Amino acid sequence: MGPLSVIGIFCLLGALAAVLLYQSSLAISRKLLLGSVLLVLLISLGGYNYIQSKRTSITTLLEEAFGSGETLDCEGFLVHKNDFNLISQTYTLIGKRDTPTSNIIISLEKCKITTPSKEDAELLNGHTIEEIGRE
Repeated sequence: MGPLSVIGIFCLLGALAAVLLYQSSLAISRKLLLGSVLLVLLISLGGYNYIQSKRTSITTLLEEAFGSGETLDCEGFLVHKNDFNLISQTYTLIGKRDTPTSNIIISLEKCKITTPSKEDAELLNGHTIEEIGRE
C-alpha cells in the first residue's frame, strides 16, 4: 500500500469515529474522553505502520543492492554476493560453503550499502576474510 492510501484510510477512520461520537447520546466529557482515546489509538497505529513500511523499504533496498552485486558493510564485515547467500524469508546472509566465510551468519537489517576500497578483502577492524575463516 502506498503512503497516500494509508493516510486516507486513517483519515476516514478518524472521520467515522468523529461522526459516531457526534451522533451518540453520551455526555460531552465522555465524548471527549472516548475521542481522545480513539485519536491516540489511531496515531499509534499510524506511527507503527510508518515505521514498518520504512523498515521494509530499507530492507528491500539492501536486498536489491546485494542481488545486483554491490558490497554491503554488515557490522564490520564486507559482504558480497560471491561469498554469501541471502535467505530472503528471514533476511539473513549466510556464508557460502567452501569459502572463507562459511559458518558466518549476519542479519541483513544490520547492513548498509558501501563503496568498497581497493583492498575490498580487508575488513574494517583490520582482519581479512581469510583470517576470520581460519579461526
